[in-house]
This record gives sequence, structure tokens and C-alpha cells, in this order.
Amino acid sequence: MFAYLNGKITKREPSLAVLDINGVGYEVKISLQTYSIIQEGQPFKLFTYLSVTQDSQELFGFATESEKKMFLQLISVSGVGRNTALVMLSAMNVSELADAIINNQTSVIQKIKGIGKKTSERLVLDLRDKLAKEGFQLQDENGMSSALKEQAANALISLGLSKLVADRTVNAILKKYGTDISLEELITYSLQEG
Repeated sequence: MFAYLNGKITKREPSLAVLDINGVGYEVKISLQTYSIIQEGQPFKLFTYLSVTQDSQELFGFATESEKKMFLQLISVSGVGRNTALVMLSAMNVSELADAIINNQTSVIQKIKGIGKKTSERLVLDLRDKLAKEGFQLQDENGMSSALKEQAANALISLGLSKLVADRTVNAILKKYGTDISLEELITYSLQEG
């Protein structure tokens, strides 16, 4: 129903954010990955998934489209609910999770709270081929995950830069400082350079 919401973050907690859009506050469940990117008081575009059940309506938000796509893949697996998928995306970023599933690393997946042996095996069985086909395991030529670059670029876009400028700036920073850089440093240096 909602592909994304674009507004100002008025509240930010590790598991939820409130996004103000024209005076209406949307409470959105988020992962720790998204929490680490969004800033209270700043405009941001969250990619969303609306879950409607008999008892409730919940809105889930993601900093990147790849995180949303991974969430949708995870909840398609029997035994993995929306909250479990969010916990998984909080424990590992999209690239790490995709790598673990594609490479049949069930022991890595089992380290996530609430994921047992059967669920980790089901995740690998159901998603390995799908994720590999859709390119979730993408690393660029420097070994930098495409998800990290996308997160940094989306943060810059939410601060007013165009997509083209944001992508160019992120690539320039990676070329200048190398790939051994955190998301926060990547965004900070990009803002200083841009």
C-alpha cells in the first residue's frame, strides 16, 4: 500500500521511529540498521511495508530498498514472522545475512536471537537460490557492500543532495579513504566534501 514515506523524523528509538508528514505522525517499526542511519529532527525517506492482520496494523520502515526486499524475502519463509525478520535485520546487515544464507552458513544464522536449527535450515533451503539470483550478495570491486554504499547515498539524498551527486560523493570518499570505513564516517566525510 505504501512504498515509502518521506518526512521528518520526530522520534527515534532502537525499535521504532515516528515520521511526521504534514502534521501526521506515522509510527514505524525499524531495525537497528535503520536506527543507526536516521537522525531525529532530520528529513528522511523510509521504504515501508504495511502489515494488516485481524488484530493490528503495523508499519515497518527501512533505510534502503535492499533492506525492505530482504525483509519481504524473510517473511515469505514459513515460521519467520515480521518481528523475527526485523530482529534478523537488526543482528546482521543485508549483505551479511545474504552471504550467510547463500553460503549455507546455518551456524551463523542460528546466532540470531530466536532462530533455531530448523528455521536456519529452512531459510537456506527457501532463499539461497532466490537471493543469489536477485543479486543480494553484491560487493563492489573494492569489496565494499552495495548495501552500505546505498545506505550512505540515501542518507545524503535525505539531506537534500541529488542521487547523482550523492552516489558520486560516496564513491569519491571511498576512493580517497578506502573501504575500511564505517557508515557514519562515510556520511560525515561525504558531507564535508560535498
